[in-house]
Amino acid sequence: MAGYVTKLKSVIVWLAVVGAVTMLLVILERGKESIGSIFLGSRYAVWEAIAILFLFILAGGLVVSTGIGLQNPGDYWYASGVPVLGLQILLALAAGAFLLWMEPKWGTRSPYLLDVLMCLGIWLVTAWLWAHEPLQPNFFMPDTLDNLMYPYSDSATFDIGSQFALIGQGIFNGQYFDRALYIALLTYLHMLFGQNMDLMMTAQAVIFAVFPVVMYLIGREVHSRALGVSVAVLIILRGLNSLVASKWIDLASPKMILTDFATAIGVAVFVFLVLKWLREPSKWHLAVWTGSALGLTIMLRTHVLLLLPVLVFYLWIKLRPQWKAAVLGTVLLILGMLVSTTPWDLRNRPNGVPMFYVYYYRIEEVLRARYGVQGSTPDAQLPEIASVHSSRAQVQTGNLTRQRIAGLAAAEYCDSQLCRIVNHFFHNFITSFLFLPTSFVFDDLWNTIKLSTPYWKNNWLGEGLGLSTGIFLFINMALISLGFGAMWVRNRIASLIPVSFFLTYIFSNALAFTSGGRYIVPVDWILGLYYMAGLLQLVIWALKLAGWKSPPEILSFGVEEKLPVLQFPPRFSGIFSTLVIVFAIGSLIPFAEKPFERRYPSRSVDETLVMLEQKGMFEQTSFDRQDLAAFLSDPQADVLVGRLLYPRYYPAGMGEMDRHYPYRPLAFSRTVFIVIGPFDAGRQNVIIEGAPSEFLSHASDVVVVGCKNELNLDGLVVFELSDPSHVYVRSPEPEWKCPLPLPPVP
Repeated sequence: MAGYVTKLKSVIVWLAVVGAVTMLLVILERGKESIGSIFLGSRYAVWEAIAILFLFILAGGLVVSTGIGLQNPGDYWYASGVPVLGLQILLALAAGAFLLWMEPKWGTRSPYLLDVLMCLGIWLVTAWLWAHEPLQPNFFMPDTLDNLMYPYSDSATFDIGSQFALIGQGIFNGQYFDRALYIALLTYLHMLFGQNMDLMMTAQAVIFAVFPVVMYLIGREVHSRALGVSVAVLIILRGLNSLVASKWIDLASPKMILTDFATAIGVAVFVFLVLKWLREPSKWHLAVWTGSALGLTIMLRTHVLLLLPVLVFYLWIKLRPQWKAAVLGTVLLILGMLVSTTPWDLRNRPNGVPMFYVYYYRIEEVLRARYGVQGSTPDAQLPEIASVHSSRAQVQTGNLTRQRIAGLAAAEYCDSQLCRIVNHFFHNFITSFLFLPTSFVFDDLWNTIKLSTPYWKNNWLGEGLGLSTGIFLFINMALISLGFGAMWVRNRIASLIPVSFFLTYIFSNALAFTSGGRYIVPVDWILGLYYMAGLLQLVIWALKLAGWKSPPEILSFGVEEKLPVLQFPPRFSGIFSTLVIVFAIGSLIPFAEKPFERRYPSRSVDETLVMLEQKGMFEQTSFDRQDLAAFLSDPQADVLVGRLLYPRYYPAGMGEMDRHYPYRPLAFSRTVFIVIGPFDAGRQNVIIEGAPSEFLSHASDVVVVGCKNELNLDGLVVFELSDPSHVYVRSPEPEWKCPLPLPPVP
């Protein structure tokens, strides 16, 4: 359409001006209010917006003058989040404005039914759109050289945790892992859809389609149904953007095996329950549900634990005339949180893992890894965990290439821990803003990411911010400020809850020296909530200028009621039943590993060779059982019995853009896969030099023979125990002696 637009530009401009003048005449003729009267009627919202905008300007001045948050990149430093396009913003706003017009026509019929229909419609539309968007190759699920898309890096860590459950060895090989909620979800998805990754991710996207529904409910609570619809549409479209853009930038989407998107849903559910509970504090069971939402979300990312003291502080402010109610609310909140995680703690208790370890395990890891705090470590206390740490380290080592910014040493400019914390905090803050439009041009997604703006480059240092971009940044800050003011008028201090959680979470990221990218996915949607509230406030003002009178009930959801007198003692029967339900929900996590019997019994070398002989495997080879037994008598030789995962073939010089051996580019062709089973480490990387095999398949039962080294197992022969069975031998076949000859590691 570009050529037509260029030729018709003068006509388009003329029509736009005539349309604007006509609309102005209509407003002046029909208007019952003036601009002055409208601002006077909304003076509290305007003053609050001006105060917040002033704080934004101060923060922006600090960033521009010092470079903090931009100029000192380091490890775990990512670019901006998933962008949202200008036309998508207009579509979301139009949806909210349409509901403003339609809602009065609903009349006095049940508002509950309206909410049910809205939630169901939002979920169906989201599920259909997200499910039909194809899975794109990305860093966490690459398709290099036509390899099938299998999980990689962090995604492989989570999926392997569920694969252990499928072979009867328990989630993460029966050992402790603090993010077990998502692994349990993957286990259930594998139970339903097998090993088809595309089908699994489609099912996950359908489940995650609840996110816009929760956003609708949050928008309705803090403002109106119109805001709920606007924010829901924005989240739907941004989810589509994340699916499309996953091949270009580092992010989290509904079809990625990562905890970030799931954490965003958990935080959103927590925010909604907080708003519901604090609006009706006499419903004590809501305190339990709120705590359980926080506890389950902690089992996705421990960062959200810092939201607890923020909520408790607000609770005591809210209930300060009735301190007994504040005490009881705090107790029920913490009790709900602990009960939701107790089933997983009870599962780990026999292995010597401390109770409630999920709440401080990750904190100890951060203190050791990022702050160099030594002392009693979990590995020293719990020997069973050591193998998990080593296996996770193997998978995650490759992340360092993506996370390090070549040639930019943070220590040169920001060498103190305090400076690094502040630096990462502002980087989180800045990248959370930059997903909003910053251009007068309605670019498509590819042009926005690749050409128009530099915010999605990890080495961006703040350059490229011209006058038009600066104007848009100011407009975005003003709209977010106006949205806060509009919420403040309806909710007073309750309007602080989402933004307080946002600031607390990005501060927790900063404490762990992480910022940007998928690290802000759990909370950057909160700015979108205030942004759409600001835009909707402009629409409401424009409609009032045109003579529209909104029925009071349309914008009355957020009006904060006076605190009711809370009766003591409360009805403990409702509280107890809620605790039972919460415990049952938490029990679904350890229950995910129960349906599976142990697939691979521990066998000695002789028993394994006898099994191969009984299956007739040696009939397909040029060697026999005695030859293999002689090779395995070498102390460096090893045999693995287990499940083969993620087979990939790379020609010489090819590989993933990563430092993780053996996936990085190497000087020889090879097949690479992972084997999990009942052996000591639980999992092992295997590399076999030679031509690709058309037989090795994902999730097949195998026996692998090779030579151990510090990096992996150098494979010599693979017996695939399928029907029909296959044998894959290293080529060219070397002398059967460890170590096997390999080109030197680069």
